[in-house]
Amino acid sequence: MTKDNSSQEPIPEIFISYAWGEEGEEREEIVNQLQKTFEQHNLKIIRDKVDGVNYRGSIKEFMKRIGRGNMVLLVISDKYLRSKHCMFELLEIEKQGDFRNRIFPIVLPDAKIYDAIDILDYTDYWDDKSAKLQARIKQAKSNANNVRVHSELDLYVAIRAAFDRLTDVISDMNTLSVQLHKNSNFAEIIKAIEEKIEEDQRKKKVVESGTNLIVESSFQNFADHYKHFCDRFSQEEDFISYLEKYSSEKFQFYIIHGERKQGHDGLIRRFALQRLEVEPESIYKVMLTEASSEQSYKNKIVVKLFEKVKGERVNRPVNQLHIGYLAELVKQEQQKRCVVNFKVQSSYWKDFTPSLLNWFATEYCNEAQLPENSPVFYFFLSVVYAEDTQESTGIFGKLLGKKDRKTTIREQFRKLRSGKPLKELQLVEKGHVLTWFEEYVSVNDTVCEDLYKTFFDDADVLLMEDVESRLEDFINRYNLKDESLKECGIKF
Repeated sequence: MTKDNSSQEPIPEIFISYAWGEEGEEREEIVNQLQKTFEQHNLKIIRDKVDGVNYRGSIKEFMKRIGRGNMVLLVISDKYLRSKHCMFELLEIEKQGDFRNRIFPIVLPDAKIYDAIDILDYTDYWDDKSAKLQARIKQAKSNANNVRVHSELDLYVAIRAAFDRLTDVISDMNTLSVQLHKNSNFAEIIKAIEEKIEEDQRKKKVVESGTNLIVESSFQNFADHYKHFCDRFSQEEDFISYLEKYSSEKFQFYIIHGERKQGHDGLIRRFALQRLEVEPESIYKVMLTEASSEQSYKNKIVVKLFEKVKGERVNRPVNQLHIGYLAELVKQEQQKRCVVNFKVQSSYWKDFTPSLLNWFATEYCNEAQLPENSPVFYFFLSVVYAEDTQESTGIFGKLLGKKDRKTTIREQFRKLRSGKPLKELQLVEKGHVLTWFEEYVSVNDTVCEDLYKTFFDDADVLLMEDVESRLEDFINRYNLKDESLKECGIKF
Protein backbone atom coordinates (compact mmCIF):
# COMPACT_ATOMS: atom_id res chain seq x y z
CA MET A 1 0.00 0.00 0.00
CA THR A 2 1.41 3.38 -0.99
CA LYS A 3 1.85 5.74 1.91
CA ASP A 4 0.87 9.38 1.54
CA ASN A 5 2.68 11.68 3.97
CA SER A 6 2.10 14.89 2.00
CA SER A 7 -0.86 16.11 4.02
CA GLN A 8 0.74 15.38 7.38
CA GLU A 9 4.47 16.00 7.34
CA PRO A 10 7.04 17.36 4.86
CA ILE A 11 8.51 14.60 2.72
CA PRO A 12 11.68 13.54 4.57
CA GLU A 13 15.13 13.64 3.03
CA ILE A 14 16.51 10.24 2.09
CA PHE A 15 20.07 10.30 0.76
CA ILE A 16 21.84 7.65 -1.27
CA SER A 17 25.57 6.95 -1.16
CA TYR A 18 26.99 4.86 -3.99
CA ALA A 19 29.85 4.68 -6.49
CA TRP A 20 28.92 6.06 -9.88
CA GLY A 21 28.90 3.71 -12.84
CA GLU A 22 28.10 3.74 -16.52
CA GLU A 23 24.50 3.35 -17.62
CA GLY A 24 23.69 -0.35 -17.72
CA GLU A 25 26.04 -1.25 -14.87
CA GLU A 26 24.43 -2.96 -11.89
CA ARG A 27 25.14 -0.08 -9.50
CA GLU A 28 23.39 2.48 -11.71
CA GLU A 29 20.50 0.14 -12.48
CA ILE A 30 19.82 -0.48 -8.79
CA VAL A 31 19.97 3.22 -7.93
CA ASN A 32 17.61 4.05 -10.83
CA GLN A 33 15.20 1.32 -9.74
CA LEU A 34 15.34 2.51 -6.12
CA GLN A 35 14.59 6.07 -7.15
CA LYS A 36 11.61 5.02 -9.27
CA THR A 37 10.20 2.75 -6.55
CA PHE A 38 10.61 5.34 -3.82
CA GLU A 39 8.78 7.95 -5.91
CA GLN A 40 5.85 5.55 -6.20
CA HIS A 41 5.71 5.53 -2.39
CA ASN A 42 5.89 9.34 -2.19
CA LEU A 43 9.45 9.10 -0.89
CA LYS A 44 12.17 11.27 -2.40
CA ILE A 45 15.74 10.09 -2.78
CA ILE A 46 18.27 12.93 -2.88
CA ARG A 47 20.85 11.88 -5.43
CA ASP A 48 23.96 13.83 -6.36
CA LYS A 49 23.53 13.32 -10.11
CA VAL A 50 19.95 14.59 -10.10
CA ASP A 51 19.40 17.19 -7.40
CA GLY A 52 22.51 17.17 -5.22
CA VAL A 53 25.14 19.54 -6.60
CA ASN A 54 24.49 22.47 -8.92
CA TYR A 55 26.99 23.74 -11.45
CA ARG A 56 29.98 25.15 -9.50
CA GLY A 57 28.51 23.81 -6.27
CA SER A 58 30.71 22.15 -3.66
CA ILE A 59 30.92 18.39 -4.02
CA LYS A 60 32.50 18.07 -0.59
CA GLU A 61 29.74 20.07 1.08
CA PHE A 62 27.17 17.75 -0.49
CA MET A 63 29.07 14.69 0.77
CA LYS A 64 29.01 16.21 4.26
CA ARG A 65 25.29 16.83 3.83
CA ILE A 66 24.87 13.11 3.11
CA GLY A 67 26.83 12.43 6.30
CA ARG A 68 24.32 14.51 8.29
CA GLY A 69 21.35 12.74 6.72
CA ASN A 70 18.92 11.02 9.04
CA MET A 71 18.36 8.20 6.52
CA VAL A 72 21.04 7.11 4.05
CA LEU A 73 20.75 4.29 1.54
CA LEU A 74 24.11 2.62 0.95
CA VAL A 75 24.81 0.70 -2.23
CA ILE A 76 28.03 -1.04 -1.23
CA SER A 77 30.22 -2.29 -4.08
CA ASP A 78 33.89 -3.08 -4.55
CA LYS A 79 34.30 0.28 -6.25
CA TYR A 80 32.60 1.97 -3.27
CA LEU A 81 35.06 0.42 -0.81
CA ARG A 82 38.01 1.65 -2.89
CA SER A 83 36.65 5.16 -3.49
CA LYS A 84 37.93 8.00 -1.30
CA HIS A 85 34.73 9.96 -1.96
CA CYS A 86 32.38 7.11 -0.99
CA MET A 87 34.43 6.21 2.07
CA PHE A 88 34.52 9.88 3.09
CA GLU A 89 30.70 9.86 3.00
CA LEU A 90 30.67 6.71 5.16
CA LEU A 91 33.03 8.33 7.68
CA GLU A 92 30.82 11.43 7.76
CA ILE A 93 27.74 9.30 8.45
CA GLU A 94 29.48 7.55 11.33
CA LYS A 95 30.80 10.83 12.72
CA GLN A 96 27.27 12.13 13.30
CA GLY A 97 26.44 9.17 15.55
CA ASP A 98 23.67 6.53 15.62
CA PHE A 99 25.39 4.96 12.60
CA ARG A 100 23.57 1.63 12.51
CA ASN A 101 20.11 3.16 12.90
CA ARG A 102 20.59 5.67 10.07
CA ILE A 103 21.92 3.42 7.30
CA PHE A 104 20.00 1.12 4.95
CA PRO A 105 22.57 -0.98 3.07
CA ILE A 106 22.38 -3.01 -0.11
CA VAL A 107 25.56 -5.07 -0.55
CA LEU A 108 26.45 -6.01 -4.12
CA PRO A 109 28.11 -9.38 -4.80
CA ASP A 110 31.50 -7.84 -5.65
CA ALA A 111 31.76 -6.17 -2.21
CA LYS A 112 33.78 -8.69 -0.23
CA ILE A 113 33.07 -7.64 3.36
CA TYR A 114 32.20 -10.99 4.92
CA ASP A 115 35.56 -12.74 4.92
CA ALA A 116 38.65 -11.71 6.91
CA ILE A 117 41.04 -12.37 4.02
CA ASP A 118 39.01 -10.13 1.72
CA ILE A 119 38.94 -7.39 4.37
CA LEU A 120 42.75 -7.54 4.45
CA ASP A 121 42.80 -6.94 0.68
CA TYR A 122 40.92 -3.70 1.23
CA THR A 123 43.02 -2.57 4.20
CA ASP A 124 46.17 -3.36 2.18
CA TYR A 125 44.76 -1.18 -0.60
CA TRP A 126 44.37 1.83 1.73
CA ASP A 127 47.75 1.15 3.35
CA ASP A 128 49.32 1.26 -0.12
CA LYS A 129 47.50 4.49 -0.97
CA SER A 130 48.82 6.10 2.24
CA ALA A 131 52.37 4.82 1.73
CA LYS A 132 52.51 6.01 -1.88
CA LEU A 133 51.32 9.50 -1.00
CA GLN A 134 53.62 9.71 2.04
CA ALA A 135 56.58 8.73 -0.13
CA ARG A 136 55.68 11.39 -2.69
CA ILE A 137 55.33 14.04 0.02
CA LYS A 138 58.84 13.24 1.24
CA GLN A 139 60.15 13.65 -2.32
CA ALA A 140 58.49 17.05 -2.79
CA LYS A 141 60.83 20.03 -3.02
CA SER A 142 58.60 21.89 -0.58
CA ASN A 143 55.47 21.02 1.38
CA ALA A 144 54.59 24.60 2.21
CA ASN A 145 50.91 25.42 1.62
CA ASN A 146 50.12 21.82 0.67
CA VAL A 147 47.11 21.64 3.00
CA ARG A 148 45.02 19.76 0.45
CA VAL A 149 47.74 17.14 -0.03
CA HIS A 150 48.08 16.54 3.71
CA SER A 151 44.29 16.50 4.09
CA GLU A 152 44.10 13.71 1.52
CA LEU A 153 46.76 11.74 3.39
CA ASP A 154 44.80 12.23 6.61
CA LEU A 155 41.71 10.92 4.81
CA TYR A 156 43.51 7.78 3.63
CA VAL A 157 44.72 7.13 7.18
CA ALA A 158 41.23 7.73 8.59
CA ILE A 159 39.65 5.35 6.06
CA ARG A 160 42.23 2.69 6.83
CA ALA A 161 41.71 3.12 10.57
CA ALA A 162 37.91 2.89 10.35
CA PHE A 163 37.54 0.31 7.56
CA ASP A 164 37.25 -2.81 9.69
CA ARG A 165 34.95 -1.08 12.20
CA LEU A 166 32.54 0.26 9.56
CA THR A 167 32.35 -2.90 7.49
CA ASP A 168 31.89 -4.95 10.66
CA VAL A 169 28.67 -3.04 11.39
CA ILE A 170 27.39 -3.44 7.83
CA SER A 171 28.33 -7.14 7.54
CA ASP A 172 26.53 -7.83 10.84
CA MET A 173 23.25 -6.49 9.41
CA ASN A 174 20.94 -8.83 7.48
CA THR A 175 20.98 -6.81 4.26
CA LEU A 176 19.31 -9.55 2.16
CA SER A 177 20.47 -10.44 -1.35
CA VAL A 178 20.32 -8.03 -4.27
CA GLN A 179 18.11 -10.44 -6.19
CA LEU A 180 15.63 -10.66 -3.31
CA HIS A 181 15.40 -6.86 -3.20
CA LYS A 182 14.78 -6.70 -6.93
CA ASN A 183 12.17 -9.47 -6.88
CA SER A 184 10.24 -7.74 -4.09
CA ASN A 185 10.61 -4.30 -5.63
CA PHE A 186 12.64 -3.26 -2.56
CA ALA A 187 9.68 -3.93 -0.23
CA GLU A 188 11.83 -4.56 2.87
CA ILE A 189 13.81 -1.35 2.41
CA ILE A 190 10.60 0.65 1.86
CA LYS A 191 9.14 -0.89 5.02
CA ALA A 192 12.26 -0.07 7.08
CA ILE A 193 12.35 3.51 5.79
CA GLU A 194 8.66 4.08 6.55
CA GLU A 195 9.08 2.66 10.05
CA LYS A 196 12.01 5.02 10.64
CA ILE A 197 9.93 7.98 9.44
CA GLU A 198 7.06 7.05 11.75
CA GLU A 199 9.45 6.62 14.69
CA ASP A 200 11.01 10.05 14.05
CA GLN A 201 7.59 11.67 13.77
CA ARG A 202 6.49 10.14 17.08
CA LYS A 203 9.62 11.49 18.75
CA LYS A 204 8.99 14.92 17.30
CA LYS A 205 5.41 14.98 18.57
CA VAL A 206 6.55 13.88 22.02
CA VAL A 207 9.04 16.75 22.11
CA GLU A 208 6.40 19.24 21.00
CA SER A 209 4.03 17.99 23.73
CA GLY A 210 6.60 18.94 26.36
CA THR A 211 7.93 15.59 27.57
CA ASN A 212 11.59 14.95 28.37
CA LEU A 213 12.43 12.94 25.23
CA ILE A 214 14.81 14.72 22.90
CA VAL A 215 14.87 14.54 19.12
CA GLU A 216 18.01 15.38 17.17
CA SER A 217 18.12 18.69 15.35
CA SER A 218 20.42 19.76 12.55
CA PHE A 219 22.63 21.39 15.18
CA GLN A 220 25.04 18.80 16.56
CA ASN A 221 26.75 19.33 19.91
CA PHE A 222 30.41 18.35 20.21
CA ALA A 223 31.51 15.84 22.80
CA ASP A 224 34.48 17.03 24.85
CA HIS A 225 36.74 14.20 23.63
CA TYR A 226 36.87 15.64 20.09
CA LYS A 227 39.63 17.95 21.34
CA HIS A 228 41.95 14.91 21.30
CA PHE A 229 41.25 14.07 17.64
CA CYS A 230 43.61 16.59 16.03
CA ASP A 231 46.78 15.36 14.25
CA ARG A 232 48.69 12.29 15.57
CA PHE A 233 47.73 10.21 12.52
CA SER A 234 51.16 8.59 12.22
CA GLN A 235 50.97 7.41 15.87
CA GLU A 236 47.42 6.19 15.25
CA GLU A 237 48.60 4.26 12.21
CA ASP A 238 51.37 2.61 14.29
CA PHE A 239 48.89 1.74 17.04
CA ILE A 240 46.35 0.21 14.66
CA SER A 241 49.07 -1.84 12.99
CA TYR A 242 50.22 -3.23 16.35
CA LEU A 243 46.64 -3.84 17.49
CA GLU A 244 45.99 -6.00 14.45
CA LYS A 245 49.28 -7.85 14.77
CA TYR A 246 48.87 -8.67 18.46
CA SER A 247 45.06 -8.87 18.61
CA SER A 248 45.07 -12.31 20.29
CA GLU A 249 47.36 -11.31 23.18
CA LYS A 250 45.95 -10.71 26.65
CA PHE A 251 48.73 -8.24 27.50
CA GLN A 252 49.72 -5.48 25.11
CA PHE A 253 52.40 -2.83 25.71
CA TYR A 254 52.85 0.47 23.89
CA ILE A 255 55.27 3.38 24.31
CA ILE A 256 54.20 7.00 23.76
CA HIS A 257 57.06 9.47 24.04
CA GLY A 258 57.66 13.16 23.43
CA GLU A 259 58.44 16.51 25.02
CA ARG A 260 56.33 18.01 27.78
CA LYS A 261 52.83 19.23 26.86
CA GLN A 262 52.67 17.12 23.72
CA GLY A 263 49.43 15.46 24.74
CA HIS A 264 50.52 12.01 25.93
CA ASP A 265 47.40 11.56 28.08
CA GLY A 266 45.07 12.91 25.41
CA LEU A 267 46.37 10.45 22.82
CA ILE A 268 45.75 7.52 25.16
CA ARG A 269 42.21 8.78 25.79
CA ARG A 270 41.70 8.99 22.03
CA PHE A 271 42.94 5.42 21.49
CA ALA A 272 40.84 4.14 24.39
CA LEU A 273 37.64 5.71 23.11
CA GLN A 274 38.09 5.37 19.37
CA ARG A 275 39.96 2.05 19.05
CA LEU A 276 39.37 0.10 22.27
CA GLU A 277 35.82 1.22 23.13
CA VAL A 278 36.91 2.14 26.65
CA GLU A 279 35.60 5.29 28.32
CA PRO A 280 38.47 7.71 29.08
CA GLU A 281 37.26 7.94 32.70
CA SER A 282 38.08 4.22 33.07
CA ILE A 283 41.80 4.66 32.28
CA TYR A 284 44.06 3.96 35.26
CA LYS A 285 46.93 6.46 35.43
CA VAL A 286 49.98 5.42 37.45
CA MET A 287 52.84 7.88 37.95
CA LEU A 288 56.30 6.30 38.10
CA THR A 289 58.42 8.40 40.43
CA GLU A 290 61.69 8.12 42.36
CA ALA A 291 62.77 4.80 43.89
CA SER A 292 65.99 3.78 45.63
CA SER A 293 66.33 0.37 43.98
CA GLU A 294 64.86 -1.87 41.34
CA GLN A 295 63.06 -4.03 43.92
CA SER A 296 61.47 -1.05 45.66
CA TYR A 297 60.40 0.22 42.22
CA LYS A 298 58.73 -3.15 41.47
CA ASN A 299 56.80 -3.02 44.75
CA LYS A 300 55.79 0.59 44.16
CA ILE A 301 54.46 -0.12 40.63
CA VAL A 302 52.33 -3.07 41.78
CA VAL A 303 50.91 -1.31 44.84
CA LYS A 304 50.10 1.87 42.91
CA LEU A 305 48.42 -0.11 40.15
CA PHE A 306 46.18 -1.95 42.62
CA GLU A 307 45.33 1.27 44.46
CA LYS A 308 44.22 2.87 41.19
CA VAL A 309 42.03 -0.10 40.26
CA LYS A 310 40.53 -0.53 43.76
CA GLY A 311 40.23 3.21 44.38
CA GLU A 312 41.58 2.80 47.91
CA ARG A 313 44.69 1.83 49.84
CA VAL A 314 45.83 -1.80 49.54
CA ASN A 315 46.46 -3.71 52.77
CA ARG A 316 47.57 -7.04 51.33
CA PRO A 317 51.25 -8.05 51.13
CA VAL A 318 52.81 -7.32 47.76
CA ASN A 319 53.37 -11.01 47.00
CA GLN A 320 49.57 -11.48 47.03
CA LEU A 321 48.98 -8.72 44.50
CA HIS A 322 49.35 -10.91 41.44
CA ILE A 323 47.96 -10.24 37.96
CA GLY A 324 45.17 -12.80 38.39
CA TYR A 325 43.78 -10.89 41.38
CA LEU A 326 44.01 -7.65 39.40
CA ALA A 327 42.07 -9.23 36.52
CA GLU A 328 39.34 -10.35 38.94
CA LEU A 329 39.01 -6.78 40.25
CA VAL A 330 38.69 -5.45 36.72
CA LYS A 331 36.09 -8.11 35.86
CA GLN A 332 34.03 -6.99 38.87
CA GLU A 333 33.79 -3.58 37.18
CA GLN A 334 32.28 -5.28 34.10
CA GLN A 335 35.28 -4.24 32.00
CA LYS A 336 36.37 -6.38 29.04
CA ARG A 337 39.41 -4.17 28.42
CA CYS A 338 41.68 -2.51 30.96
CA VAL A 339 43.77 0.51 29.91
CA VAL A 340 46.68 1.58 32.13
CA ASN A 341 48.79 4.67 31.59
CA PHE A 342 52.22 4.33 33.27
CA LYS A 343 53.64 7.84 33.08
CA VAL A 344 57.30 8.63 33.77
CA GLN A 345 59.29 11.84 33.53
CA SER A 346 62.68 11.42 31.85
CA SER A 347 64.39 12.57 35.06
CA TYR A 348 63.06 9.44 36.81
CA TRP A 349 64.32 7.05 34.11
CA LYS A 350 67.04 4.87 35.61
CA ASP A 351 69.57 2.47 34.13
CA PHE A 352 67.53 -0.38 35.60
CA THR A 353 64.21 0.89 34.13
CA PRO A 354 64.36 -1.39 31.04
CA SER A 355 65.01 -4.39 33.28
CA LEU A 356 62.12 -3.34 35.51
CA LEU A 357 59.73 -3.01 32.56
CA ASN A 358 60.82 -6.36 31.16
CA TRP A 359 60.11 -7.97 34.53
CA PHE A 360 56.63 -6.47 34.56
CA ALA A 361 55.85 -7.54 30.96
CA THR A 362 57.29 -11.05 31.01
CA GLU A 363 57.13 -12.20 34.64
CA TYR A 364 54.47 -10.22 36.48
CA CYS A 365 52.02 -10.34 33.55
CA ASN A 366 51.74 -14.12 33.64
CA GLU A 367 48.87 -15.29 31.45
CA ALA A 368 48.68 -18.59 33.34
CA GLN A 369 47.41 -16.68 36.40
CA LEU A 370 44.51 -15.06 34.54
CA PRO A 371 40.96 -16.18 35.34
CA GLU A 372 38.54 -17.44 32.71
CA ASN A 373 37.19 -14.68 30.45
CA SER A 374 39.87 -12.33 31.69
CA PRO A 375 39.86 -8.76 30.36
CA VAL A 376 42.55 -7.73 27.90
CA PHE A 377 45.18 -5.39 29.40
CA TYR A 378 46.57 -2.47 27.38
CA PHE A 379 49.59 -0.94 29.11
CA PHE A 380 50.90 2.40 27.84
CA LEU A 381 54.28 3.71 28.95
CA SER A 382 54.18 7.50 28.60
CA VAL A 383 57.70 8.91 28.59
CA VAL A 384 57.89 12.68 28.99
CA TYR A 385 61.19 14.26 27.97
CA ALA A 386 62.06 17.28 30.13
CA GLU A 387 62.87 20.54 28.34
CA ASP A 388 66.55 20.15 29.22
CA THR A 389 66.73 16.45 28.28
CA GLN A 390 68.83 17.01 25.18
CA GLU A 391 71.06 19.57 26.86
CA SER A 392 71.82 17.69 30.06
CA THR A 393 75.23 16.47 28.96
CA GLY A 394 76.53 19.99 28.36
CA ILE A 395 78.91 21.10 25.62
CA PHE A 396 81.95 19.31 27.09
CA GLY A 397 79.95 16.13 27.59
CA LYS A 398 78.97 16.09 23.94
CA LEU A 399 82.58 16.70 22.91
CA LEU A 400 83.57 13.67 24.97
CA GLY A 401 80.93 11.56 23.26
CA LYS A 402 78.47 11.40 26.14
CA LYS A 403 74.85 10.84 25.20
CA ASP A 404 72.03 13.04 26.40
CA ARG A 405 69.23 11.46 28.43
CA LYS A 406 66.73 11.46 25.57
CA THR A 407 69.08 9.57 23.26
CA THR A 408 69.86 7.10 26.04
CA ILE A 409 66.18 6.46 26.76
CA ARG A 410 65.34 5.99 23.08
CA GLU A 411 68.20 3.49 22.70
CA GLN A 412 66.98 1.60 25.77
CA PHE A 413 63.57 1.17 24.15
CA ARG A 414 65.29 -1.51 22.06
CA LYS A 415 66.00 -3.50 25.23
CA LEU A 416 62.31 -3.83 25.99
CA ARG A 417 60.97 -7.24 25.03
CA SER A 418 57.33 -6.26 24.73
CA GLY A 419 57.06 -2.47 24.40
CA LYS A 420 56.12 -1.14 20.97
CA PRO A 421 57.26 2.48 20.55
CA LEU A 422 55.00 4.73 18.49
CA LYS A 423 56.54 7.64 16.59
CA GLU A 424 57.71 10.51 18.80
CA LEU A 425 55.12 13.21 19.45
CA GLN A 426 55.94 16.40 17.56
CA LEU A 427 54.60 19.95 17.49
CA VAL A 428 51.21 20.36 15.82
CA GLU A 429 51.25 22.24 12.54
CA LYS A 430 48.63 24.76 11.48
CA GLY A 431 47.49 22.56 8.61
CA HIS A 432 46.39 19.78 10.96
CA VAL A 433 44.25 22.17 13.01
CA LEU A 434 42.66 23.50 9.80
CA THR A 435 41.92 19.90 8.84
CA TRP A 436 40.23 19.38 12.24
CA PHE A 437 37.94 22.37 11.69
CA GLU A 438 37.13 21.25 8.17
CA GLU A 439 36.38 17.68 9.21
CA TYR A 440 34.45 18.17 12.44
CA VAL A 441 32.80 21.57 11.95
CA SER A 442 32.06 21.05 8.22
CA VAL A 443 32.98 24.57 7.12
CA ASN A 444 34.84 25.95 4.11
CA ASP A 445 38.49 27.06 3.95
CA THR A 446 37.73 30.73 4.68
CA VAL A 447 35.84 29.92 7.87
CA CYS A 448 38.60 27.49 8.91
CA GLU A 449 41.19 30.26 8.56
CA ASP A 450 39.03 32.72 10.54
CA LEU A 451 38.52 30.19 13.33
CA TYR A 452 42.24 29.46 13.44
CA LYS A 453 43.12 33.16 13.74
CA THR A 454 40.52 33.61 16.49
CA PHE A 455 41.52 30.64 18.64
CA PHE A 456 45.18 30.07 17.74
CA ASP A 457 46.56 33.57 17.04
CA ASP A 458 47.67 32.35 13.60
CA ALA A 459 50.67 30.47 15.10
CA ASP A 460 52.52 28.17 12.70
CA VAL A 461 53.17 25.37 15.23
CA LEU A 462 51.77 24.60 18.67
CA LEU A 463 52.14 22.24 21.61
CA MET A 464 49.41 19.61 21.61
CA GLU A 465 48.14 20.50 25.10
CA ASP A 466 47.70 24.09 23.93
CA VAL A 467 45.80 22.80 20.90
CA GLU A 468 43.56 20.66 23.11
CA SER A 469 42.92 23.56 25.47
CA ARG A 470 41.94 25.92 22.66
CA LEU A 471 39.80 23.32 20.91
CA GLU A 472 38.05 22.72 24.23
CA ASP A 473 37.33 26.46 24.41
CA PHE A 474 35.94 26.35 20.87
CA ILE A 475 33.81 23.26 21.61
CA ASN A 476 32.33 24.87 24.73
CA ARG A 477 31.48 28.06 22.87
CA TYR A 478 30.11 26.13 19.90
CA ASN A 479 27.85 24.00 22.12
CA LEU A 480 26.55 27.17 23.78
CA LYS A 481 25.92 28.71 20.32
CA ASP A 482 28.14 31.64 21.26
CA GLU A 483 27.19 34.63 19.12
CA SER A 484 30.86 35.58 18.70
CA LEU A 485 31.39 32.51 16.50
CA LYS A 486 29.07 33.97 13.89
CA GLU A 487 31.75 36.57 13.20
CA CYS A 488 33.96 33.69 12.02
CA GLY A 489 31.25 32.42 9.69
CA ILE A 490 29.70 29.72 11.89
CA LYS A 491 25.98 29.18 11.29
CA PHE A 492 23.85 27.45 13.91
